[in-house]
Amino acid sequence: MRIRIYRDEAYSRHLDLIGTKWSLDLVSTLAGTLLLAGFGAALWAQLVH
Repeated sequence: MRIRIYRDEAYSRHLDLIGTKWSLDLVSTLAGTLLLAGFGAALWAQLVH
């Protein structure tokens, strides 16, 4: 596994974790995880209230 950092055509930074037969965009994965955690926290707050 290795980490690759690059910029695309729109100059957005990307951080990829690359394995032998797969790759994972860590920035998109982190954003998705934060959105799901926020949704879960909001849902939990509604259920507790």
